[in-house]
Amino acid sequence: MEFKYKSENPDVNKRKTECDQILNRFPEKIPIICERDPKSNIKEIDKTKYLVPQDLTASQFNFMIRKRIEIPKEQAFFLLVNGKKQMTGDESMSDIYKKEKDPEDGFLYICYASELTWGNN
Repeated sequence: MEFKYKSENPDVNKRKTECDQILNRFPEKIPIICERDPKSNIKEIDKTKYLVPQDLTASQFNFMIRKRIEIPKEQAFFLLVNGKKQMTGDESMSDIYKKEKDPEDGFLYICYASELTWGNN
């Protein structure tokens, strides 16, 4: 999946500088870019940049995003790291960040969707 934030900010050095400044100012936080999967029918979220505590779990982040979008509890909702790997349960955001952060700019990219489309990038 191509993230809109990257296409709107194509200079990787500027994105990296921004991420580094965030991490220097808030070393106990995780910088996240969270966007809607363009193929999803869920409404757009009101903001895409998040700073979350390192000990926040994937479930808590899921709840936080779900609440911002205001979707019903019965509607399917998935968070995908780098648009590919589903985030699950009690894994901490710091563990996910260490494994999955963007190697070029340092942000953790997450998309949300109403259904999974396995095998698509």
